Amino acid sequence: MVLTPAQIEQFVTEGYTVLHDAFSGEDSMAWVREEAAIAGYDLDDPTTWTKDYVRISTKRSQTVAEFSPVGWQAACELMGGEDRVVSGTRISLFALNLSQGADQPFREATPQSPGWHKDGWHFRHFLDSYEQGLLGIPLLTDVHPQGGATFVAA
Repeated sequence: MVLTPAQIEQFVTEGYTVLHDAFSGEDSMAWVREEAAIAGYDLDDPTTWTKDYVRISTKRSQTVAEFSPVGWQAACELMGGEDRVVSGTRISLFALNLSQGADQPFREATPQSPGWHKDGWHFRHFLDSYEQGLLGIPLLTDVHPQGGATFVAA
């Protein structure tokens, strides 16, 4: 088992859990740098950042099981076994926030904050829809305090 009983309980009662060190930070950072460079963005040179936020379709992709065997195992545990998880799900899109909001003062996230985003807004959900049965959010790079990463409202 990858998940602790406390993580499983948190997932059941709160709807989420956090899994630390599910993949190599060095490997993921190298992949982000590689894909950003292909798209014309040097992460160490802000003069190349023609947009403050960009989505990059990656040139190479990996299945979740390849990229993060630990994350894959955790998903399988939460969903009741590997046979209940759609295999072959790939990581093939990076969302890079290079400087969006950097010119604004920091504001604590609240339900009234602007910019909330809802995954799956573009299709109708059903109880048996596999697309949103479990949403994993891998943070491929370090996020600094007040850095604008995904916010979980518990």
